[in-house]
Amino acid sequence: MFSSFLTSWLENKRMSVRSSTFRNYEWLVNTHILPHLGKYELSKLNPMQAFYRKLKKDDSPLSDEVITKIHTIINAVLTRAHERGFVAKNVAKLVDKPRFSKKMEVWSEKEVLQFLDVSREDRLYIAFFLAITTGMRRGEILGLRWKDIDFENGEISVARSVYQDNDLVVCTSVGTKVLPRNLIRTYYRLLKKADVPKIRFHDLRHSHATLLLKKGCTLRSPRSVSDMPTSELH
Repeated sequence: MFSSFLTSWLENKRMSVRSSTFRNYEWLVNTHILPHLGKYELSKLNPMQAFYRKLKKDDSPLSDEVITKIHTIINAVLTRAHERGFVAKNVAKLVDKPRFSKKMEVWSEKEVLQFLDVSREDRLYIAFFLAITTGMRRGEILGLRWKDIDFENGEISVARSVYQDNDLVVCTSVGTKVLPRNLIRTYYRLLKKADVPKIRFHDLRHSHATLLLKKGCTLRSPRSVSDMPTSELH
């Protein structure tokens, strides 16, 4: 079964890559590859163009970057299976490699306000607000604690990414950490509801920088949350 080769490949990677890289591989395999392809015999795997199209058209579509990483994993697993004589050919090489563009895309002020207005009632609204108004990265936002915020001076101290303790600014209904994939799933759902151009969550950081430049700010100058209230976006 393809699932056994995936599992074996993953276990080999555990000893040869950094723990953070392994966790990323593990998430991609368990969340996106095994559920779709794990049930197939190696000899029954067909060219997977339809599989990649599905990943892009789901309710929570994956970015081109993530789909490219998934393709790389599948190709590596099937290359090993081919080299060891378990399959006659690597069918991953028969599909067009998913295109991956690092082109930066940003929202206009109108689109930013439109998205924030639609997402305002969502539990994870603060995460999107912080991404847009501070330029913080996803891991920094999900790791932010209330004690990291100086309300008197309007400043945020970014000292960590996601960790295991509570006191989280962005959290679930029971106060535990929000999984990155759940944040992205919510983001894409609200993005569609807001009817704004589809950009990556990371591009909210670029949108923040673009808005600052339009306001005449220099990116070399330190900015705090209080320096850029929501009203300034109008």
